[in-house]
Amino acid sequence: MRRQKGDVIGLEVLLVTLAKEMTPVEQKQFTSLLLREGIIGLLQRLGIRDSK
Repeated sequence: MRRQKGDVIGLEVLLVTLAKEMTPVEQKQFTSLLLREGIIGLLQRLGIRDSK
């Protein structure tokens, strides 16, 4: 399935909005999680990607 350009822009806007709405502590914890687990680990935790 190929994403349309508009879908990617929408995702980027949502991610920026998410970051802006987080408290500084939440931002730090989220950053630590991403650095520790990577994007694949985060997607697995959310149930978006299979653990293969």
